[in-house]
Amino acid sequence: MWTLVWSEMGREAGGRGIDAMSWVSAPNLRGSPVLTAMRGHQKLAKQRRRVYHPAFPCHRMAVRQVAYGLMTHELPHLPVTARRWHGFRVWVATCGLWAGAVVAVHAQTLEAHFLTTEYPPFSVESAPDGGLFVRAVRQALAKSGWKVSVRSVPWARVLLELPRGGVDGVLICWPDTIRRYRLIPSDTIFESQLGFFVRTEDAASLDARLASMRGKVVGTVRGYGYPSELAASGVVRQDAADDASNLVRLAKKRIDYAAVEKAVGDYILSRPDMLATRSEVTWKEPAFAILPLTVGFAPGSPHAHRLLQDLNRGMAALRRTGALKLGYEP
Repeated sequence: MWTLVWSEMGREAGGRGIDAMSWVSAPNLRGSPVLTAMRGHQKLAKQRRRVYHPAFPCHRMAVRQVAYGLMTHELPHLPVTARRWHGFRVWVATCGLWAGAVVAVHAQTLEAHFLTTEYPPFSVESAPDGGLFVRAVRQALAKSGWKVSVRSVPWARVLLELPRGGVDGVLICWPDTIRRYRLIPSDTIFESQLGFFVRTEDAASLDARLASMRGKVVGTVRGYGYPSELAASGVVRQDAADDASNLVRLAKKRIDYAAVEKAVGDYILSRPDMLATRSEVTWKEPAFAILPLTVGFAPGSPHAHRLLQDLNRGMAALRRTGALKLGYEP
């Protein structure tokens, strides 16, 4: 960092001033003649009941006159000597340089890095917009100048990379995930219905309320943090690798129910590779849980709290303007 220093008070300050402009490295000011000159300059200015900038010999009234002239495009006559007027020009030019540097710093794009898993329709790696949730987060943070990078990895990889740092948070988190891994939750981005898919042929006769499902075999996904109500109901869980596998097992009568979010199940069944299963299974009301889907910010991220504020503010703005798609329409 360099500082442009001007002093024309050498004669009046006992010869300690500098009669020309100097580019001086800030770290080298301590103990230098330049710093001594500035201190002598300030002392003399105080004795004359004038207020000067620590680095530039500008009288307060003269500064006001310059500011007035810049606003009205008319520079009035300044009651200063020729040498002091030259100091004003140097000061104004330097202020312009510093203002430009500040603007340039603030104009730099802020970058946020998140991890997510394949979680259709909220997070879809192959989709141009990344899925409903990813798109909403990008739109909300863009309002505050953030450029969002989202990398889709298996959940096991999320658990490995999160403690190492280098990422600002995780998309998309259930309440149990937030508690278990001590993340900082955002406001709710979407709400998702968690319930059961059943075989179409049995849908009319089956009761999908948890109170009536003791002993029933329910397909779940390994590693998912299901609400405690599911385990308390007395169902028998059988884990699979993903939700699509559970829907296929359900159609083949290997399980009685598949615990899947409605939006997720509808999206999976709309895929071409699930055509044979689509007519065999269906959603059964009621949902046994409404899941708030949030962003979980890593406590160790230096940007966590700023991102949290910017995301919540941006999401509120999207909702006010109606720009946020609140649900999934298969």
